[in-house]
Amino acid sequence: MTLPNSKRKMALLVFAVAVLAVAIAVVGFAFFLRSPVAVFEAQRISPETVRLGVESCGQRSEVGELNQVEPGTYELEVDVRATLPGPSNDCADLLTVDINPRLEAVTIIDKTTGQVFELSPVEADGATG
Repeated sequence: MTLPNSKRKMALLVFAVAVLAVAIAVVGFAFFLRSPVAVFEAQRISPETVRLGVESCGQRSEVGELNQVEPGTYELEVDVRATLPGPSNDCADLLTVDINPRLEAVTIIDKTTGQVFELSPVEADGATG
């Protein structure tokens, strides 16, 4: 059984629209999917601000979690996530994170890699001590 030309064209059009809708949904989902990315550098730039170098390659990176490991300690876990992370830190981004300015030395722990960054306190002129 064959379809008349007009019905065949309509079926082909419906199929093409369905394929396009699926493609848009997949691309949209990938755009909003957040994957962990590694922190390769951490620097305290002011008493209340830490700058993180992350391997996200311009892909909307953000700090997903910033947890104090134990009350009274100075260890903070960071979980940085990005859409479609880059393959290496050849293409990296810088993020700033607000922390408690009363903390002296701070340890940043990257939850993705387990890498630890020991950050010194910042003096009044902005230099690390």
